[in-house]
Amino acid sequence: MPDRLQELQQQRARLLEVLKWIEQEIIAESARSGRGASALPSPTLPAVAPRPVRTASRPPGLTEADAELILEQYREESQNAPQSVRTGCFLYFGLALGLLVASVLAWYFLTPKR
Repeated sequence: MPDRLQELQQQRARLLEVLKWIEQEIIAESARSGRGASALPSPTLPAVAPRPVRTASRPPGLTEADAELILEQYREESQNAPQSVRTGCFLYFGLALGLLVASVLAWYFLTPKR
């Protein structure tokens, strides 16, 4: 989470720089066109108070042993995942190859001969 927070703060800083640049361009263009910069209202950014950090709270009645049992259940399921992914990849490859061969044969037999 700290990386996301830091990234968001950097994006906000970049946006503020862009807004300052736009304000400078508006002032410069107003000076060139003969209108004063005071004719344009200066936008103000609202001050945003930082939100408090949420802490993870445990549901009532849940113990460390219960949490470990839940985690162990997902660990067991994930051990079979590489084999099923490999099987699925071969299945998709076979289907794609079959579709390609069927398309080529259909094109060959259905196009008029010259």
